[in-house]
Amino acid sequence: MKRDSLFSPSFPSLASIPIWLALLLLVFSLTACQSEGFQIVRGAAPPELSRAYTNDCSYGGLIKAIEAVDLNTVRLTLCRPDAALPAKLAYPVFAIQDSDYLNRHGGNSVELSRVPNASGPYRLLRYDPGQQIVLERNPDYWGVPPKSQKIIINWQGSVISRIVLLRNAQTDAIDGLSANFLPTLETFVGVAPVYQTALNVTYLGFNNQIKPFDDVRVRTAIAMALNRPRLIAYGLASDSVLANQFLPPAMNLGYTPGLNWLDYNPKEAQDLLRQSGFDWSQELVIVYPSNPPLDAPYIEMLAQQIKLQLNSLGLKVTLRPLDSAAYNQVLRTGSAPLFLATWSATYADPDDFFSRVFINESTPLGSPYPELVSLIQRAAQTSDPQERQRIYDRINESIIKLVPAIPIAHTNGIYAFRTTIQGQRIGPVNENFEEMRSADGQIRITQSREPESLWPADESDPNTLRVTRLLYSTLVEYEPGGTTIRPGLAEAWEANSEATEWTFHLRPGVRFVDGSTLDANDVVATLSALWEENHPNHVGRTGRFEIFKRFFGAFIPQALH
Repeated sequence: MKRDSLFSPSFPSLASIPIWLALLLLVFSLTACQSEGFQIVRGAAPPELSRAYTNDCSYGGLIKAIEAVDLNTVRLTLCRPDAALPAKLAYPVFAIQDSDYLNRHGGNSVELSRVPNASGPYRLLRYDPGQQIVLERNPDYWGVPPKSQKIIINWQGSVISRIVLLRNAQTDAIDGLSANFLPTLETFVGVAPVYQTALNVTYLGFNNQIKPFDDVRVRTAIAMALNRPRLIAYGLASDSVLANQFLPPAMNLGYTPGLNWLDYNPKEAQDLLRQSGFDWSQELVIVYPSNPPLDAPYIEMLAQQIKLQLNSLGLKVTLRPLDSAAYNQVLRTGSAPLFLATWSATYADPDDFFSRVFINESTPLGSPYPELVSLIQRAAQTSDPQERQRIYDRINESIIKLVPAIPIAHTNGIYAFRTTIQGQRIGPVNENFEEMRSADGQIRITQSREPESLWPADESDPNTLRVTRLLYSTLVEYEPGGTTIRPGLAEAWEANSEATEWTFHLRPGVRFVDGSTLDANDVVATLSALWEENHPNHVGRTGRFEIFKRFFGAFIPQALH
């Protein structure tokens, strides 16, 4: 029977024959078509795309929706503008996991750590609990292949023990050093310090609700009375650098090149104090922590130097060191007239400095400064980097004009390496171990603690995140040694002008260690497990997910899907 004979004019109409016979003829004709070379194409079912969302932003968090636009595109919609979103998503906590793997292990960090399903530059070769972790080069890594075949990570709680291991060439790299150890390191053969650029600022803050610091002339006078380079030289260690602005120079976005703090000018300072009607008999009390943070270990010496310099101008100064609990209490209640403090940013965006210090946690400074608040909020709502920089230039100038605080120093971190290791670039928020080279193809790192787990979603400890950053990939990442955001699992991204809608275009062909391929549903599954408090994968290690909550404000009890 020929293909067209079924439809010739002489064939009876289908309407004139029984239904059963019509169906039989249809099946017969389709079979004939296939037998003579025709292919019957059945439409493939469209892929199921994941979405988690809420219609009500009153829950208090930043996220409104996480959705797979298609298998290669993810969109995050926010309840309010956030130009810092890429800088947050570059943090190692937001590593992306295969959705099936995440579901099989119920989001449990312990289970996910047994065989890490890596997509980063390294994969787990061996884990000897309590002793060491051995990573090997991931042959399926989507990026530039790591320079060294293996990274061996062990831990010693004592900094002296770490230094001894380095001296004896039993390890290649250590961190967590203070400037006190630099003279010792200089005596070692084949060892050199490497500085980690700062992402912090130590400053002298004024409470503008307590007289006489309600007068900008008094605040400016004290700023001009301090010889800040001399404070650095005599009050701080060699790992500190002069702060010309509130932001450290490592902040490529936000720092204003060429803008310097008020000049040291004691004569003009005295004139300003006289113009303000300053009471020279009053006692100025400076509060500071008696057990200082690691990023400001010399704050006692700094306080002493500030007192000496202000005394030389004729001011009476009393130093009041307080233990951590009492110090934090006076800052929370805004009862300290003058105080020394250090702020360290978690993610590399100006908003983590300005919003935190001058808006969200501004009680120690007294009443908010409307000019600063307006500019900071504008910058946080602007997605265009060039426009943001113009706003930050104005913010930096306004801080000099208003003097809510006096920036003094940025304190760098200190690492030490064997000189057989080459290519180090230690940035404020990462280390480039995957780019470092050694003669034998392996790098040994001794850190202060064993990792809490090998899945980062519910972690904040830097020892843990150091390891997981080598195992996993985030949508975007910080360039090695710097704060600029570069592509990661997303090869491109863009935002709307309001910075409330961010679209990420995934890199094709990314493979996890288990052979699965990255798609947009994996991103939705990973991020929604962090966001939704009642999600079956919202388990982690402690269940607190502190970094997510700090970056995004609140969990949602349960999103819509």
